Amino acid sequence: MRPANRSACDADSHGGQQQQQQKTRWTMGATQMIQEAADNEETTPSIGDTHSSSSQVQFPELQGRPLPPLEPVLKLLRLTHTEKQRFFMDAPIIDEHEFSELCQKVYFAINDYSLSAWVIVNTGLFYLLLGLNEHNFTQVGVTSDDIQAYSQLSSANLDAAIQSLRLCQDPSIEGCQALVLLTIFCLKSGRSSIAWSLIASASRMCIDLGWHRLPRDPERPENSKISKAEMIFWNVYVMDKGMAFTLGRTPSIHQYDVATERPSFPRDLPGAPGYIYAGFVEFAVIVGDMHIQLFSAAAQRGSQQTRVESAKAFAARLVKVNSDLKQSLVDDPPTDVMFEAPSVLLDIIMHCLTTIVYRIVPCDEPNSHPLQCNFGCVKAARQALSTIVQASRILGQRNPLGWSMFLNLLFSLVPFACFVVLAGNTIASSSTEDLELLSGAISAIGPIAASSPSGRKLYDVCRSFYEAASFSVARQTAASRAPPHPNVSATQVFDHLGETSFSAQLDSTEAPSYEHIMAPHDWDTIMNEFELGIEAGEMASFVEPYMPFDDYNGLKHIEGFPTAHIHTSDIVGCLAFDTFSCIFLSLFFTAALMFDVFWPERVEARRMQWIWKLGSAAATVFQLAASIAVTIIVATHGVHISSVSAEQENTIRGNWNGPPLKYGHGGKALAVIVFSWIEWVFTLGSTIAMWRCYAHNNKHGPFADRARKGNGDETFSMETGLGLPHD
Repeated sequence: MRPANRSACDADSHGGQQQQQQKTRWTMGATQMIQEAADNEETTPSIGDTHSSSSQVQFPELQGRPLPPLEPVLKLLRLTHTEKQRFFMDAPIIDEHEFSELCQKVYFAINDYSLSAWVIVNTGLFYLLLGLNEHNFTQVGVTSDDIQAYSQLSSANLDAAIQSLRLCQDPSIEGCQALVLLTIFCLKSGRSSIAWSLIASASRMCIDLGWHRLPRDPERPENSKISKAEMIFWNVYVMDKGMAFTLGRTPSIHQYDVATERPSFPRDLPGAPGYIYAGFVEFAVIVGDMHIQLFSAAAQRGSQQTRVESAKAFAARLVKVNSDLKQSLVDDPPTDVMFEAPSVLLDIIMHCLTTIVYRIVPCDEPNSHPLQCNFGCVKAARQALSTIVQASRILGQRNPLGWSMFLNLLFSLVPFACFVVLAGNTIASSSTEDLELLSGAISAIGPIAASSPSGRKLYDVCRSFYEAASFSVARQTAASRAPPHPNVSATQVFDHLGETSFSAQLDSTEAPSYEHIMAPHDWDTIMNEFELGIEAGEMASFVEPYMPFDDYNGLKHIEGFPTAHIHTSDIVGCLAFDTFSCIFLSLFFTAALMFDVFWPERVEARRMQWIWKLGSAAATVFQLAASIAVTIIVATHGVHISSVSAEQENTIRGNWNGPPLKYGHGGKALAVIVFSWIEWVFTLGSTIAMWRCYAHNNKHGPFADRARKGNGDETFSMETGLGLPHD
């Protein structure tokens, strides 16, 4: 079919059904043209069983790169106009006949083609091949091994195309399409940082083309479809908002500057696809508003009460959008299983966003645990994780690779805050049901651990939270089965967790109030190797062998006496100071010893010598002060109980089953005193030796009493190994 004939057909066609029939005929015509060109092409170069482009690409680094073989590609293109393929539903920015034209342009490059065309063709082939059902293998003429080989070939071409992108590109429809498809490719493969750069470029290109301010057409027919420019713009808008929110960045397209009319569904796109796309657009708009009103710098400087009210309004808005979408899908159910994954993705995103906004609302329960969130937040987190677990049993078993891509896309569009919230709630409430749900979620997201470094990092984060929650529940369960004392037992909140020292913070009632833990910048902090600082609970993990931190550091509350408070900050503070003194003197004298052993004949200025001598004196004073403080505290102090009556305090002390109420009655505390004074004696001796050494060396030199070597006329230098003349 020639373009002139197509124009004539366009002029004669009326109604959506005739347009669809014409599109099908055009796709078949483009496919036929490719086949005719293949039949007439006698000198097409090939590499093995792959097709090589005719080297008309304008980027020399892509020259000669092989493409998937022509024959299965032709059959695949024929299949696209007889059966709807998942690729064209996930990426509605391009349709079947346009893709066929680009395949013809790249496979038979009579004229130069752009890098964008190369990207679109390789991305389309990559996902079309991976999306083939087994019953189509014979029709396309491929096997599972062929699909794996061809998809790897297309993936390598896309990686090369990413490296070939230019900083300055002329804005165009084809360029935007290529950037969007590359973004999807990177998101599904777990490369969020590259995807962010790509979608930022696509956003700028959309703005340069003026798509954010497309004029409204008053004469637009009621049943006409959304234009290509609008479709591309809103796809870019959705990914820009989602990734900016997840990565803690500022979006490139601002809602206040968008004048383009939002698509109206199902008018612009009827049926299930329209409802799903409408949900994603609503999700992006809400995320943009959330960024401004809840998490921007200006919002966080404002009133907390204002943020709380805004969070409640956003939660209600999210719930309404999600319920409306589900009702629409019930009233007009999709006829194809391909729509299942996008609807599940949207459902999880909405629950995760609801969790995040509810996290700003304080818990309304009295005397709540610092990790306890309000009921709406915990409920949304449970729904999100339950949906993920259920989806893994269906989508994951049906297509493991597709499930891994699904997870990578999900965690790029929304922070996985629901897991953190439910882990904290599990620690606070010792809920075995929530712990079981966390375990199921860990298994469900397991495939991303092998898909990318970022996926591995996220999996390790969730695994650490789960282990902390599991340990807390197991400990509380064991404590509840222990022989009870009347109405009271001491509960230790801090405990040694072996190698997982990070987890100790999660189980601490003294942990910081994670008021903004679900904001993007706080999630980024959690992802950055848990750089949350070293506090008393973590310090106990490496000083426990010789210090009684764990005996007293976790005592805060007494079961049966909710108003009682246990105070042990005196012994914890003095032991922390003693630890500092030990670390300081060990580092100081180790450095001094290394200098004396390897550079005994070094020349030091008087100023430097005084620094060394005063440093040793400071170490001695620190250790003396620490020893005195530990001795006084252990000998005279004990556990202090407040906020109860004298009778209640006597009851607590009479039924105490924790560490000794008098610090001096504990064996570990007495051992600390003994070793602390022994350490001070040796520190004092080392300080005296250093001062006398400097006095001796300044007068006689470092080897005044060294043994003679040879005939007595030379001495031996430890630094150089050479004989030195005797003065």
